[in-house]
Amino acid sequence: MFTIQNKAHLLWIPLILMAWLIQPSVMAQGVRFSVDAPRVVSVGEQFQITWTLNAKPSSDITTPAISDFSVLFGPSTSQQQSYSSINGKMTQSFEMSYTYVLQAHKTGTFTVGSAKIMVDKQQYQSEPVSIQVIASSASSSPVPGAQGQTPSQGSAPQSYSSNQVQPDNDVFVRVLTNKTTAYPGEPITVDIKLYSRENIASLGNAEFPTFDGFFKEDVDIPPINGLVQENVNGVVYGTAVLKKFVLFPQKSGTITIDPFSLECIIQRQVRSSSRGFFDDFFGPSVESVSLMLTSKPVKITVKNIPSEAKPGLYDGAVGQFKMQTSVDKSNLQTNAAATLKITISGSGNIRFLNVPKIEFPAEMEVYDPKSEVNLNASGTGGTKSFDYVIIPRQTGSFMIPSVEFPYFDNITGTYKTLRSEPISLNVEAGEGGQVSIAGSAPRESVQVVGRDIRYLKTGDLSLKSIDYVFFGSGLFWFFNLLACAAFAATLVIRRNHIKKYSNIALLKNKRANQYASKRLKLARSYMIKEEKEAFFEEVSKAMWGYLSDKLNINVADLSRDSAQNALEEEGVEPELVQSFLDLMDTCEYARYAPSSSGITLSAVYENAISLIGKVQNALKNKIS
Repeated sequence: MFTIQNKAHLLWIPLILMAWLIQPSVMAQGVRFSVDAPRVVSVGEQFQITWTLNAKPSSDITTPAISDFSVLFGPSTSQQQSYSSINGKMTQSFEMSYTYVLQAHKTGTFTVGSAKIMVDKQQYQSEPVSIQVIASSASSSPVPGAQGQTPSQGSAPQSYSSNQVQPDNDVFVRVLTNKTTAYPGEPITVDIKLYSRENIASLGNAEFPTFDGFFKEDVDIPPINGLVQENVNGVVYGTAVLKKFVLFPQKSGTITIDPFSLECIIQRQVRSSSRGFFDDFFGPSVESVSLMLTSKPVKITVKNIPSEAKPGLYDGAVGQFKMQTSVDKSNLQTNAAATLKITISGSGNIRFLNVPKIEFPAEMEVYDPKSEVNLNASGTGGTKSFDYVIIPRQTGSFMIPSVEFPYFDNITGTYKTLRSEPISLNVEAGEGGQVSIAGSAPRESVQVVGRDIRYLKTGDLSLKSIDYVFFGSGLFWFFNLLACAAFAATLVIRRNHIKKYSNIALLKNKRANQYASKRLKLARSYMIKEEKEAFFEEVSKAMWGYLSDKLNINVADLSRDSAQNALEEEGVEPELVQSFLDLMDTCEYARYAPSSSGITLSAVYENAISLIGKVQNALKNKIS
């Protein structure tokens, strides 16, 4: 038996228990040993390099030999530790950092090797880091706010007099593209980038290019946490990507990307000509200056896709692709469904790929494929899959022929065709037996015979007396009563008509299908004349007009997102809504697409009629 002499020792017991409980969660997080340093510095500039570890080390850090830079200070160590409890589960966050202050003395690109450290008898090492050193000049002072940048010790900060004119190259924006020559449908990456050697206080209104002649896709980028140093013609700038897009040219020729404009407020240190005691004590004053930055326009040359050697099934695919086909079951029974999946992956205009054409056996019932698009982080590629639901109605062995997918390789400038292996299906008798899917018999022309011969009337004849008087007869009063009833009915119908037409929203809702039919009828005339641009314009107007009238939303206020939200609120199935919006996107794209895009006008026309009818039925079902 023992006694505790000092009650203060009791305070250590909860801490020991807490450390014991949270230790497994700390180890479960995984050990990370990373390094952070600027990518570009100038000769004579002082900068920091920091190694960071997210676990408690069991040995001192072993840093690499730093022979290309002078070590001014280090290592400076710091650690952060925190505890948290979520739903009764204790977790711990720990971070240890080692910082050196270095100075560059000569130009070139130098590599700082990997650092090593031990954690629980296991060695971890960081990645090597490359640092570019450029010549020092008056215009290559340290970049304010740059990532990994520390102010030079003992050097006076850059200052401006109050009447100094802002240099054009201290703060500017650029529209950067990964290529200036492309084919229609070939993806082009666009970065809207800010360059600065000033202290940026805030960014104001931005006016982005309209990108006329392109189909635009937004690309998500992480939030700006700081400027990254970059060497621009021998000068170090702090840079940040403000916006990223992927463009798909819709027509050939020279297309100009309009300038980008940005309002930027910077802070300058102003040094007066006559300095006093308080100026030296408090330092130079700071003024805020508003700048309007405008980039230069960018010209993109869009080449024509060659028409010679073009495969017959080519449907506008541009890029580099791979194709996979699979079926979820090869042995099945009649009236049971199987799924054929076609997946096309690669880089290019993935979103605009059309479904490959397949000749299925006549003994199978095949539904329209469902497509799904998954783009990669850059937006220039990904996968697009097509799922066919197949229901065999007859027993036997059947062969789904090879799927062909031709595309234009923008790298080699040639056409290529992907071909899959044929797929065999073995169908046995199932519940419900076999169903005949015989085609309908051809219609025969109706012949009219005996047009010049009239049949003789037979049977009882109704004869009237020549002395018959109509006025005052029963038939006379019958017609009078019928006229009065018709007049009363006309009044009721007229009142309902006035009431109905006084409600404009209800009137537009009821006439939506009628007006869309008129538009599609006009589109059909353009289809017959093969006037593609006018055809797609009329189909697009028919579908947008139908949504405007049916949903009671002005065309000016109608957008893709508002239409999708309104249709889903009305109870229309999301798959039907997506098909409707996809067809409208196809029409918008095809209006500017080249003649080799391969979009079938008749298929678009039939699809538009079908989708409007399905949406009409869906809205009626909700009302009923």
